[in-house]
Amino acid sequence: MNVLLYIAGALAFLLGLLPLVVAKGVIHEIQAFVMFVIAAILITGGGIIGALHKIYERLVRDDRKQAASEQTARNAAIVKAQEPPVVPSPRQVNPKAP
Repeated sequence: MNVLLYIAGALAFLLGLLPLVVAKGVIHEIQAFVMFVIAAILITGGGIIGALHKIYERLVRDDRKQAASEQTARNAAIVKAQEPPVVPSPRQVNPKAP
């Protein structure tokens, strides 16, 4: 999406140069400057969308890492709960017993 805005901004800038170069009156110069403003808005929008996309990707990646670590902790707890309890032998409890 942001690449499309960059291309549209560059095209608007080039379309703004044409009336400026062959301007025969004030209206043509105003038209060229309006195209320059449109180009600036499109290029700025592309930059903002690109930055927001990077932030979104980083948040999703961090969220997936956190979910994976929580799942690993849950799996470890389940495995530990499934281990049979260790019952000490009578000699371990009372070493002096016959």
